[in-house]
Amino acid sequence: DSYQEAHISVKLSPQNVFARWELINLLIHRTEAPITEKEMKEAIPHLEKIIEIDSDNRQAHLDIADCYENLGEWQNAIHHYREVLRIGQLPEDLDEWNDIDVWVHEVHLDVARCLEQIKNYDEAVKELTIYREKIRELNADEESMNAINQKIEELKQKTHKKK
Repeated sequence: DSYQEAHISVKLSPQNVFARWELINLLIHRTEAPITEKEMKEAIPHLEKIIEIDSDNRQAHLDIADCYENLGEWQNAIHHYREVLRIGQLPEDLDEWNDIDVWVHEVHLDVARCLEQIKNYDEAVKELTIYREKIRELNADEESMNAINQKIEELKQKTHKKK
């Protein structure tokens, strides 16, 4: 029922971002059942419309990038993940202690993962290096730093094998 109501709301008011978010939430942000390829494909045009209305809508870029990545559309995913990074941290990312929520930095991992899928290891290393520097600034634990360093070395080895 909620799905039908959200569809009708979007149909009646196609410029209404709130209505589109309601539908998107039902399609790809629910927890009671796995998200299907069909639902991701259905969500994409709604996310594109939100981005058309507000090109700096970080959440829309992140959601569409996730959909594209899950569909194996690596270049589209990379583009939208990079848009998230372009937009970066926002004032609303501050928590009650005035500390910044740093989740946006983790998007470098998403970009690197997609770049690895298309065998662009050099660019993936660059993304991981940026991420490593960001978490170093935030005093990341040794285990996290070691994991990133290990992944960078793994990708560098793939680069050498490729050549």
